[in-house]
Amino acid sequence: RIVEIVLNFWKPALAAASVIIALGLGWGWYKSAPKGKYEQLTSAAKSPLEEVVNTTSTNLTVNMPDGSHAILKPETKLSYTKSFTGNIREVYLSGEAFFDVIKNPSKPFFVYANGLITKVLGTSFWVKAYEEDKQVTVLVKTGRVSVFAQKNTQNPDPETNGLVLTPNQQVVFGKA
Repeated sequence: RIVEIVLNFWKPALAAASVIIALGLGWGWYKSAPKGKYEQLTSAAKSPLEEVVNTTSTNLTVNMPDGSHAILKPETKLSYTKSFTGNIREVYLSGEAFFDVIKNPSKPFFVYANGLITKVLGTSFWVKAYEEDKQVTVLVKTGRVSVFAQKNTQNPDPETNGLVLTPNQQVVFGKA
């Protein structure tokens, strides 16, 4: 009878221990899994970011602190600081968005999207940069932008090696 009581006690304890071990291993795997470009950039940002995710099936307009706005396509994420302090305005994009940027030559606007950086002073343009896509596309509607690969930022002025786009021009950047 005592052996039966001990065995009945250990069965649920072993089951609970197995579940806890499995959850611990799963959490460790999740935390060590490689992050996408968007997650890497937003986690390395120096200032706290405001993140907007369009989980709807329609476009979503986001008004930023400087008066610029972005129209996010479905399944798009956009992160930016709550107030664009400092010398530059930076946003991080995963997905597809149309930007209409307020002109401010003393404070350039940067869009970081899947390995590509778009620098603009005041213009409107599209950026398509889904994590799973092999390409990033920038299409200018008005104004001018400089587009350059993020890996070239070791250069003190990387946008000088960039491609300058004017209205009705686009660039398609292969991530490889």
